[in-house]
Amino acid sequence: MRAVLIIATTGILRSVRGIGVSNPEVNPDAETNNLDALAACLDESVAEMATAPSCAKPGKIRRVLDSVRDLLLHDGGCALIETRASALERAGIFEGSDWASPHTLIPSLTTYSLKSTNPDTVIIEAISELRLLAIALGDYEHADMSAESARHYLTQMLAINLDLLFGSQSEAQRQQPGRQARGRAPRLRMDAGRPPGALRRRPGNHGLHEFIRFPR
Repeated sequence: MRAVLIIATTGILRSVRGIGVSNPEVNPDAETNNLDALAACLDESVAEMATAPSCAKPGKIRRVLDSVRDLLLHDGGCALIETRASALERAGIFEGSDWASPHTLIPSLTTYSLKSTNPDTVIIEAISELRLLAIALGDYEHADMSAESARHYLTQMLAINLDLLFGSQSEAQRQQPGRQARGRAPRLRMDAGRPPGALRRRPGNHGLHEFIRFPR
């Protein structure tokens, strides 16, 4: 079960096109060195965010998201992010958003996040899924979610997003992620009146969610 969850979850996240495309011809040794450097960069950015006062955290999010994105584009990157899930959450990456309460998340909404045309939405969703993977594997004891609940959530998420895992999207979908959900899909906008945090979801006109970027 552990191997299945790891392979399937990371497979889906690596297949997401909203975060960019990796280079398949990278030298393995160079890839390892690059991963170490990227992991160090993520650790540094997470540490900066963790020690920043609440009012300054939004200004630290950009570097964290960019560091996560760089790792997602490399083989082995998902595993490195999963081992840092608790540190990312403690630093406040989900603060002020619906992702802050994993037990309230709805698996069916992951499709709209993972196929979003906005990279930040995809990255935050990826971090959340890797956090749930860490919880499911027993690597992260979360106060609001049990390992069993996390496994149940991931099982549903994987079933809903099998098209990403097996590459069964249409050419139109591949050229424009999120096109299916146009008019319904989550979108980003600035909202200076919100409390500090990363991204926040609220009910939209169609009963789904909008994503609101807090000011940096």
